[in-house]
Amino acid sequence: TVPLILKADVTGSLDGVKYELAKITHDKVKLKIVSEGVGDINENDVKTAMGDATITIIGFNVTPDKKTRTILERTPVPVRTFKVIYDLTEFVRTIVAAKIPKEYVEEMTGSAKILALFSKEKDKQIIGGKVETGTIGSGNDVRIIRRGTEIGRGKIRDLQEKKQRTREVAEGHEFGMMVEAKMEIATGDRIEAVQTVEKK
Repeated sequence: TVPLILKADVTGSLDGVKYELAKITHDKVKLKIVSEGVGDINENDVKTAMGDATITIIGFNVTPDKKTRTILERTPVPVRTFKVIYDLTEFVRTIVAAKIPKEYVEEMTGSAKILALFSKEKDKQIIGGKVETGTIGSGNDVRIIRRGTEIGRGKIRDLQEKKQRTREVAEGHEFGMMVEAKMEIATGDRIEAVQTVEKK
């Protein structure tokens, strides 16, 4: 939740602010008006906000009164005042956006067919293959696919093309790589390179 204390100069302004704020919706973040009122921002508003560090006091066409200004000089309570309703709603939108939890998704960057298994030592396997789609990069996580089913996961620790170390191999090119994986990779398997990215 994004808790707010709303203060405005007149009832009509307060209603207008609430009407505009009601348009700011998100399925994971909710606006919560802790208290509202007409008149300058006062000592009670600050005391309410002091009880919860996440509360922001929002004023529209009002300012903190003289006594409250003195309190605010030594109390770190967020207070924002606005004279334009658009600026007020944009500010609240930025607070809401900052509270939206980040989501991550796995994207496939490329796939390759395994043509040869050269050596295996514990979890480290040296394999050769050919990139079928996209690109495969050093450091990528990989899904190991056998007969259309994922059988394990691994990570590319080293990647070579024409016996030269490289960061990336493109579609249609052959490569040699060291993969760290618990599952033993076999000739004919496919690997899919994946990376985790923030969901927009």
